[in-house]
Amino acid sequence: MTASSLSPAPSSNALKKIGRALLSVTDKTGLVDFARRLDARVVNKRQLENLACAGAFDGLNPHRAQVHTAVELLIRHAGSAAAERESSQVNLFGEVAVEDMPLPVVADWDPNDRLKREFEAIGFYLSAHPLDDYAKALARLGVVRQSELTSRAASSVE
Repeated sequence: MTASSLSPAPSSNALKKIGRALLSVTDKTGLVDFARRLDARVVNKRQLENLACAGAFDGLNPHRAQVHTAVELLIRHAGSAAAERESSQVNLFGEVAVEDMPLPVVADWDPNDRLKREFEAIGFYLSAHPLDDYAKALARLGVVRQSELTSRAASSVE
């Protein structure tokens, strides 16, 4: 999967709605509350999967593989919550509690896979870089970061 094979970016209106839904959710209510507030007509499965890969839900659940696997469940929950709101009917059993909707149990991605998926989703590394594990070895070899090149070049001219 490459950045060019991803679905088109959500519209700015869709991003605003997703952002509002994420901001209104607290750690206590979590992903299920996010799904309840989400308008399933605005966002699709692939977009939510890309958001999960990019770490958009890390504040609610840092287990990205679990969130990625649960996207279909969350979309179904969003759709049923929207249908309940539109029908103006109260659910016989009340609102579905967060505890009543367990997320699938899956193994978390290894750090390199996590970074690869993050890069594929947004086009750059946000949480870390694949070469971070080799920082000491690279420093011993005298490798210089690109961000340091201009300052070194300016100081060598003086």
